Amino acid sequence: MRPDPRHPAFIIFSFIFILTFSVLFKIYLNSKSEWQTARTLVGQNQLQEAVVHFSRSIRWFIPGVSYTESSAQGAWEVALDLENSGRIEDALAAQRVLRSSFFSIRGFGSPGREWINRCNEKIAALMAGRPALTSAQKQKSFEQRKAENLELLSRERAPSRPWAFASEMGFLGWIACGLAFIFKGISPSGELRTRPAAAWSGGFIFFYCVWLVGLFNV
Repeated sequence: MRPDPRHPAFIIFSFIFILTFSVLFKIYLNSKSEWQTARTLVGQNQLQEAVVHFSRSIRWFIPGVSYTESSAQGAWEVALDLENSGRIEDALAAQRVLRSSFFSIRGFGSPGREWINRCNEKIAALMAGRPALTSAQKQKSFEQRKAENLELLSRERAPSRPWAFASEMGFLGWIACGLAFIFKGISPSGELRTRPAAAWSGGFIFFYCVWLVGLFNV
């Protein structure tokens, strides 16, 4: 039996499918665009600017969709090039940007854990290699200073699971309310149904605020 394209359930399912596909495709395109821009900047030897765009590509994160690994590898290689050319402070800044990129996409999980650990090791080593400024630092070996830096970098504040959950629920909520407004707040003839439209609009605003607050506190 073929589905009736005029049935409300079929229309809602089709709308959700198209919306989901559009969002995923948008994330993919943005991640790819930032990666391509970064690669172009690398070719122009604008290495610091390239790291910024690699970072933006990572932040457009959806598992299996975005250019996360390619961008992380690109930023890592740029940081190594900066280090090898003697631009230690720039290399340190690049490693920190790469590290923060993965912290920014944490939620219920922690993607990029391997990259964070690699950055921690490199940042600790670069900081330990700086000239000692105090008598206490001068009395410590490179390995001691590196171990202290690594211990500090490893102290991570885990993402708040309640706020992550609130963000996820808020995201799903405002999408659901938007769909309900379309199918319940507007009649088939295109007339606005005042009471349900007001109710679903209020729900949309509420869940949208929950989503934003969750993102800022996660």
